[in-house]
Amino acid sequence: MGKSRVSIVRCNSYSQKEVYDAVKKALSLINFRFRKGMTVLLKPNIISPKKPELAVTTHPAVVNAVCRILRENNCKIAIGESDGAGTTKKGFEVSGIGKVAKKYRAKTIVFETDAKVKVKNRKNLVLKEFFVAKTLKDADLVINLPKLKTHTLTKYTGAVKNVFGVIPGATKTLYHKKAPDVNRFSHLLLDIYQSVKPQLNIMDAIVGMEGLGPGAGTPKKTGYIIASRDGVALDFVASRLAGFVPETIRTIDYAFKRGISKKDDIEIFGKDGKINDDKLKGMIVPYKKAPETNYTLMAFGQWVFALLSPRPEVSKEKCTGCMVCVKHCPVNAISFKKYPQIDRKKCIKCFCCAELCAYGAMNVEGPRMLEILKKVSGIIRRRKRKK
Repeated sequence: MGKSRVSIVRCNSYSQKEVYDAVKKALSLINFRFRKGMTVLLKPNIISPKKPELAVTTHPAVVNAVCRILRENNCKIAIGESDGAGTTKKGFEVSGIGKVAKKYRAKTIVFETDAKVKVKNRKNLVLKEFFVAKTLKDADLVINLPKLKTHTLTKYTGAVKNVFGVIPGATKTLYHKKAPDVNRFSHLLLDIYQSVKPQLNIMDAIVGMEGLGPGAGTPKKTGYIIASRDGVALDFVASRLAGFVPETIRTIDYAFKRGISKKDDIEIFGKDGKINDDKLKGMIVPYKKAPETNYTLMAFGQWVFALLSPRPEVSKEKCTGCMVCVKHCPVNAISFKKYPQIDRKKCIKCFCCAELCAYGAMNVEGPRMLEILKKVSGIIRRRKRKK
């Protein structure tokens, strides 16, 4: 398999020149060269129609830099994506990536409208076979362009999780039903990743997202472009830069256990050469984590699971009645009466509703028990003050 090189290059803004120079440097540090005239598919992160300053999507400046380098090598470019709500076309426009595509005469592909081909892999644990867009299989090179973000289900989302976007449209929510807890879902993500295996991964970690990622968190200035041929290795390094212990992120841990990547083979390089562990510690920009769901609590009963796990909540003021959450809940736990109503007994805490809501009307709140304890604590304090 060889060593898995990961490059980290400082990039403090989204100015076109600075991003271009950073991406070029990141590629040179992992010794990546493009073959002239190849057909290349870019897979950015466009989970919903959000403006780039919100840090939900891969920033268009990063896509622009990659397209410019590809054009310098006379490559044919396509940019493909599929969100779970059927708003990908609008997502290209609002994110600014569609404008970049026009600039470089790149074709934009909405994966659910493309022809499909079946992918089979006997090594997979959850998905032995699945369908992907034909454009993906026809490309000479697939470049994965993830955004550094926290995630309410998987803790962290990066290179491996971004490949989930190759699954066409609403099929994603069906896969959440097939893999209803984070352990099985992480294996499903790895099944897709190792079957598609992008040959190059370039992460937009200039401004990431912390807190309620991947769609409702807060932008976090981080200042890096990160690149690697190995998406798992990239995730290992990027998650550590965000203050995570990488082995606690199941996609990374399971990838090592399944032999998809090897922790001992990871080498990290910066502009001044190899980065050791001590230097990497000094580069960490701690991210606020998303509330974590403890699926082991399900063994003690649904009511315990509900009380001690974060859960989706509806903001009535922000709800537009678009019904996306109702249509795409994998277990039909949401109905609509003036605003979305969540059946807590059915809810599997996949947070698809929060991820797909383009209006921020679905939020993720902390465990119900914590709210109860806070209220009780407040009552006790008030009584003490009266005494």
